[in-house]
This record gives sequence, structure tokens and C-alpha cells, in this order.
Amino acid sequence: MAGGSWCPTPELLRHLREAIVYDTDRFCSIVDEPRFHELFPVVGEAMLKTMPKGFPSDFPRPELLRPRAYTVYSPIADTLVGQPDGMDRLTEMFRTMHPFNAFLNEVFDDYE
Repeated sequence: MAGGSWCPTPELLRHLREAIVYDTDRFCSIVDEPRFHELFPVVGEAMLKTMPKGFPSDFPRPELLRPRAYTVYSPIADTLVGQPDGMDRLTEMFRTMHPFNAFLNEVFDDYE
């Protein structure tokens, strides 16, 4: 199961990173929420080795600005859907992921 934004344009990626810097507390409250972190321990992929240009080198959570794609992923067994509680578990995973996707969508909707 995965969600987020894969391969945003450079302009959109910069806008998203700026939103994370501006609203760090809110973004951290989403990705650091215990259940979210348990299901989706890694936020982003294709990480930069250094801070992106134009962003503060002393940003307290550099790992939040280094992704080139803002995605989350949680492996699930093929048999999960067929289990008696499978759909409930998938629904719970989507609900846990929702604030992350909502943050991204809000930022993207704001992009002009």
C-alpha cells in the first residue's frame, strides 16, 4: 500500500518543501504520529544526500526536505484482502495515511 506524490515537478517539489518548512509542526504531527510511523516508517524516496539548494542547512528535520518524491509505503500480504478483518485493516491503513495525503493535496491545491 502506498500514497503520496511521486515525481512532482521541480517547482511543485520546491513549493512542498517550503510548506514543510513553514508548517513544520503540523507536518511532523502527521509523520511522527505513532500509528503512522509504525505503518509508514520511511517518508519519501530518492533522497538527496545534502539539503536542497535554498533551504536552511540548520533545519531541525533535514530528512523531511531531502526526498525527491514524497511517498509512503507499507507492504501488505496478498492474502490480507481475503482475511475476515482484511478490509477493516486496509481501511485503517488508508485512514492513517489520509492526513499525509491531505497535507500534500492542500499544498498542491495552493500551488499557482
